[in-house]
Amino acid sequence: TREVKVQHILVDKEAEAVDIRRRIEKEGLASFGSYAQQYSTCGSSKKTPTAKMSQLRGEPGELVFRPGSMDKAFEKAAFDMAPLNKLWGPVKTRFGYHLMVVRERSA
Repeated sequence: TREVKVQHILVDKEAEAVDIRRRIEKEGLASFGSYAQQYSTCGSSKKTPTAKMSQLRGEPGELVFRPGSMDKAFEKAAFDMAPLNKLWGPVKTRFGYHLMVVRERSA
């Protein structure tokens, strides 16, 4: 079964996503997690590598999922469009605008 591990940032407005993307491009991909913690409205932004509860353990903004469990536009970007370990987006969904970095993708 196909699966991806994505780090993402979710915001309400496209202009905010574009601004955050510019900042990450300037500072480098290592800054992605701190931007997720600071700006993302998704609960996944609260994850930390050392969390006691497994649901909260991971990188800020990290999601691991299989096809059919997320918004179609988000899934298409994660599975078929975004290159590994590169900043991608913004991707518009019914939840808002996402920036993402696909960390792992299984065939």
